[in-house]
Amino acid sequence: MFQFVVVWAAGPFLFESSRRSRYRTAVRVLLVGLIAAACAFQPIDSNSDRETYQEIIRDIAASDWSFDGLMEPGFYLLTKSLSFVLGEETLQFAVYFVVAVLSISLKLRLFSKIGGALDFYFLVFFAYFFLLQDATQIRAAVAVPLIYFAILAFLEHRPWVAIGCVVFASLFHYSGLLALLMFPLLDRRGGIKFALITASLALLGFVAVLDRDIYLSGFSALSTVVDLQKLQIYLDLLDQGVFEKVNFLNRLAPHLVMLVSLLLLHRRWKDDTTMQILLQTYVLGILLFIVLSPFPILAYRISDIFLFSGVLLAGRLSLHLRAKGLYRGFLILYSATFLIYAIWYSGIFIVDAS
Repeated sequence: MFQFVVVWAAGPFLFESSRRSRYRTAVRVLLVGLIAAACAFQPIDSNSDRETYQEIIRDIAASDWSFDGLMEPGFYLLTKSLSFVLGEETLQFAVYFVVAVLSISLKLRLFSKIGGALDFYFLVFFAYFFLLQDATQIRAAVAVPLIYFAILAFLEHRPWVAIGCVVFASLFHYSGLLALLMFPLLDRRGGIKFALITASLALLGFVAVLDRDIYLSGFSALSTVVDLQKLQIYLDLLDQGVFEKVNFLNRLAPHLVMLVSLLLLHRRWKDDTTMQILLQTYVLGILLFIVLSPFPILAYRISDIFLFSGVLLAGRLSLHLRAKGLYRGFLILYSATFLIYAIWYSGIFIVDAS
């Protein structure tokens, strides 16, 4: 666990400092490599996802170029190709390292494209989403930045680029297809359309909290009718008591704090269309978690994709601040609290095993 605390404490400021270095590219390559190594060389028994990937990687290496519909072709192809040149034990770490290099590089490119102070981005990113995705849910770690590249292309009226990003994302994690559902939910004008969507989701969330059985029955029926294997797996896990209940306070408190800080500074960025779209995405993430709360695994997985926009909001906000020191201090305190939550309370890691 210590290596991830070091990444959070030093990484943001080293990335920001690299912008002024003559050797910027070399410094960033080194940083990405070191951070990817921290992901790759964590003990296999440090979290349940890492243990699951151990079995997945073994199965892919032993397969005969055949895979079921649950395994995305991009991840399968990468792992299978590496298995031809690496032994079983080395392969476990190599897959994590290569995927982490790809996912962190994509996020660095995304942060640079959106603009703003890199330390603002990385403080929030390293505190939670890095641990959740790049260090554990590695396929989703590649898909998430590509989803946001797709959203940016959508805003720039480049539909084919957006579709290309969605396809690339779905090659590593099928959640990349969510971008196709996100596009119609977002409102460039921030007008009545988004207000109606927000009100509808709030109402559905109210119903979900009052009577979760209605939703569970609906998901069960959907799984039966369309034969969604992944959905059935989640239902089976729910029956086994995995993520049976959610703690709304623990889950939403960090995001509500971020949301309030952004709204307090609204007048500074109110004319920034990118900020408006990212804030809409963030609000949708909070509401979708409540709406899907009867089905906790799905609620966490889907809302995390939307809530990643909080990282982008924190970074882009720096473009609109004259004095960045005060907000940087807030982000250090905020992300430190988030980091403690992620490591010791969220259940991402098996702390005793580390």
